[in-house]
Amino acid sequence: MFFEQPIKIDMHVHTMEGSPDAKVPARELVRLYKEAGFGAIVVTEHVWEHYPELPMEERIEKWTSGYREAKDEGDKIGLKVFLGAETRLRRHGGEDFLVYGLEMENVEWLLRTLDSAQTLAELSQAVRVNGFFFAQAHPFRGECRAAEPELLDGVEAYNGKPRGSANNNHLAFDFAVENDLVMISGSDTHQPIDVAHGGLMIPANIETSAQFCAWLKAGSTRSRVNFNRRVVCRL
Repeated sequence: MFFEQPIKIDMHVHTMEGSPDAKVPARELVRLYKEAGFGAIVVTEHVWEHYPELPMEERIEKWTSGYREAKDEGDKIGLKVFLGAETRLRRHGGEDFLVYGLEMENVEWLLRTLDSAQTLAELSQAVRVNGFFFAQAHPFRGECRAAEPELLDGVEAYNGKPRGSANNNHLAFDFAVENDLVMISGSDTHQPIDVAHGGLMIPANIETSAQFCAWLKAGSTRSRVNFNRRVVCRL
């Protein structure tokens, strides 16, 4: 399964519909990535204290609206769209954690887990025990602090977002190497200027979020990583 011609995937993308701080509509975002030569993206909307006053069905509807629009457009124009999440525990601080391997049927579980988890260790255990991949996003941006390595499957060794606080990717890369963590990369796209500044090369025959998660868990991006201006590529 993992020996086909590779395609580019951006692992950290936000839509205007699903993340309040994003400025690009989902369908436009998909078209921009297609034009940039990518074969896939992961929609990782922010999720913490997500509309707790609403019934669960409405919370799910709001949070997945951008993903569903992106998936529909991607199916039309030939760009794969997978579901992920950028999570945060308010009680833990300002650090963000990416979850991969999600499908629509897992969203209610994720929201309820975030409602109930009291510590990062609880969140990490719940995510990993259920077979998903748990990674820290931009661990050295601004005031962010790296989590305990044993709580992580991977780390965003390269965050390509060109605006705002410095990502200090060199520190994230060193942290991944020192702790033998799977390296991931994404653009952290919120605005058009952010598109296609990070990502990985993955086998073209990965068709589902679960398959992508399995590839990550296999450690395919773990040790030998090549950096260039836009993409972190598996050698």
